[in-house]
Amino acid sequence: MSTNKKYNVVLLVTDGHGKFTGNMDWGTKEFHNLKERLDRLDLVQKGYVSFTNAISPAVSTIMSIESIMSGLFAAKTHKLHWRQWPVWDRFSQPVLSEFLEQQGYDVDGFSYLLNSENWLPCMKCYKPELYKNFPSFKRDTHSHEAVLVAIKHYFENAFNGDGSHFLAIHSIFVFDFWEALMDELSQNGITEDNTIFVLTSDHYFPENFGRQWLLGERDNSLIFHHIDLSEHNIRVPLYLKYPNSKGLEIDGIVSGYDIAPTLIDLLGMSSQWPGKFDGISLVPLLKGQSILKRMVRTDNLYPYQIGEKQGRVVAIRNGKYKYIFRPDPITSYIAYRLSRSWEDVLGSEEFFDIENDPQENKNLINESSENILEEIDKCRKYLRKTNEDIIGFHVETLRDNFRVNNLKNNLFGGRQKGRILCIQSTSNIVFETIVRVLMAELQEWDIDIMVKNSDAQFLPDVKEKIIYAFDGVYQKDKFVSLIDSKAHGYYDCIINTSNVPMGDYAGVYDERYYPVGDLKSSTEIISFLNPCIKAILCLDMTYKKIYPFNIERFLEVISLKKAIKIIRFLLRKLRPLLRKLNAPLNSKNVKINRGFAERIITSKD
Repeated sequence: MSTNKKYNVVLLVTDGHGKFTGNMDWGTKEFHNLKERLDRLDLVQKGYVSFTNAISPAVSTIMSIESIMSGLFAAKTHKLHWRQWPVWDRFSQPVLSEFLEQQGYDVDGFSYLLNSENWLPCMKCYKPELYKNFPSFKRDTHSHEAVLVAIKHYFENAFNGDGSHFLAIHSIFVFDFWEALMDELSQNGITEDNTIFVLTSDHYFPENFGRQWLLGERDNSLIFHHIDLSEHNIRVPLYLKYPNSKGLEIDGIVSGYDIAPTLIDLLGMSSQWPGKFDGISLVPLLKGQSILKRMVRTDNLYPYQIGEKQGRVVAIRNGKYKYIFRPDPITSYIAYRLSRSWEDVLGSEEFFDIENDPQENKNLINESSENILEEIDKCRKYLRKTNEDIIGFHVETLRDNFRVNNLKNNLFGGRQKGRILCIQSTSNIVFETIVRVLMAELQEWDIDIMVKNSDAQFLPDVKEKIIYAFDGVYQKDKFVSLIDSKAHGYYDCIINTSNVPMGDYAGVYDERYYPVGDLKSSTEIISFLNPCIKAILCLDMTYKKIYPFNIERFLEVISLKKAIKIIRFLLRKLRPLLRKLNAPLNSKNVKINRGFAERIITSKD
């Protein structure tokens, strides 16, 4: 089936459409009869292959599309929800658009998102300013109209009929302008005979989300569609058509991150792809062959992101079973099954038999059945394995930052070896990532860690692991007692750790149930210890040295205006003394411009 002929590729992503989309009774009339509007296209009858168990790699548009375009886990895509790539964790992996452009394809994308050029750079959106001419409701519930205008503009003004083309189209209700789109493509030579078509969705919404979406909050907290990883939210349509394909349905579990490797395989370019995939090619399934049993992973957030009442969630699908894990404190989550109270469903782990319980009503995590326990163990192992892979992926980019910031010299003074104590003042994944960067870049140093979680299984290769098993934030007497004789003179360097966007997580976790303040408390403790190097090291590989008295801390406590007033007051008090000291110099032969001198001392500059 693979061929060296350069077929055109058209990737269509409909925003917010799910496998379980019904004829909903909420929202504006544009959201009614969604299922019927897609089903009326009869795509299987038209030669499309339907993957009936397709899972979205993420439940936010940006992360999902980046995962689709790169073939990687969404947790590797470096995308914060609603934000651009963090400059300190750049995405350097190949994506479909750039790869096909390098292979000689003309590449253009179309997305109704106003900031598509920043939010979705992988789509290479054609003239995003065109969408700004439309009122907001035309860019939202009628986005297909705005996108079609942009597509027509492209074919009339920029289309080159020669060569091969990759078009990526992202819009709400893609199926509503299907006939007009296909006519436009066909008139310009992009037909079923020379083109591979893919239709999928980025995600859907939590069950009963609609009315809550209109209200905008629950339990006094904002609600976003990415708070949930239920089947209702992550099951999406996936259709594929290539020249001479026959319509059929395939029931195996597949993911959106399988799309890129499948397209590359269909184009006969797998050996030319310059990176690796987390997804797999689905071409064997198209040939009627089977593939090895596998698990797929879905994430709701970028791994280093925790927002107010937006804790991270990971879902693992293994055949008919589904495992859900929440790594953050329970107080960072809100009630996400909107038809029930969160106390009924919320836990750090959940496990469901989706085949017999598609609504996920019965949590099997505490079942004693040997078969269930075995399946849960498989999912936990896969979670650990993929987490290690994801952390390792990000560590490589952060190691580059370590070098760019020249931390070996600027922070560690050019020392070749020594002993470091790293203190956990942030979440497990942030702390582990920072320590792994240090272990990779300072291989001759011995590294000890102090962690808050006595069950922590991470970082097995450090020299020594000190467990701070007391409740609450770090306390000086307990802290020092744990390191005992090592408190003074043993360590050459003590590093505190922080996640730059969050710091002490104030306002994120409920302080009544989760201690907030480790960063501040441990920094104060460190200031009394006497290693040569003391600093707070942040996830982005920036740092702040800790001194017994830190003028920066002083200026944080008082406002700038107050600081200026204090300085001026002290100068006024010191001026008579300075005049007396200056008297011997103030002779007829020495002229001092006192006004100029005072301006130098007291000016804001």
